[in-house]
Amino acid sequence: MNEASILVTAAQDRLARDGAIWYAIQAAAIRGQWSIGTVKEGDLTRNGSQFMASIYAAVAEQEKDTIIKCLVGGRRERSRRDGRGSGFLPYGYRLVTGETIAIDEQAATIIRTILIWRDEGLTYQAIADMLNVRGYVTQHGGQWSRGLVKNVDDKRTLYTTGIKTWGDVTSAETWPVMRYGNGCILCVYAVHTWQ
Repeated sequence: MNEASILVTAAQDRLARDGAIWYAIQAAAIRGQWSIGTVKEGDLTRNGSQFMASIYAAVAEQEKDTIIKCLVGGRRERSRRDGRGSGFLPYGYRLVTGETIAIDEQAATIIRTILIWRDEGLTYQAIADMLNVRGYVTQHGGQWSRGLVKNVDDKRTLYTTGIKTWGDVTSAETWPVMRYGNGCILCVYAVHTWQ
């Protein structure tokens, strides 16, 4: 079997930004007697270059930490403003245009049903079973599970008050509210446009 004798990448930090990962790759190269070459730094496995490779690894790890802090800081700021700090929109909401958020009415019907059944004391598993028997599918077209029902119930505050939190940050803007109660499915505030 033919094996490569060199691993080539644009720069050391493109291969690994974590020091432990870099040292594992470097050790494998030395054991396997193959080289790691980069366009930016050259051969990082030959004698004399390993010290510089350690410095590059430390710098890459520091850059990774800085990038993470900036991203998390930006997400926290966005969450503080409008609750859209990270990830996809929560189940039950959809982006209409630009910054306009609307309630996904098909999902909202299921969400309201879950919240009503929880208020009536049904367990997560019992609710999942009832949704599946009635033919309700999840966001991705699958079957409901105890965990997915719990995820909906965990967002009760968002669904019923419009208050969006991300970690310890609470949004200044409110989200559309999915009102429910007394076994009646009520739909108000279907569309909310961010200012």
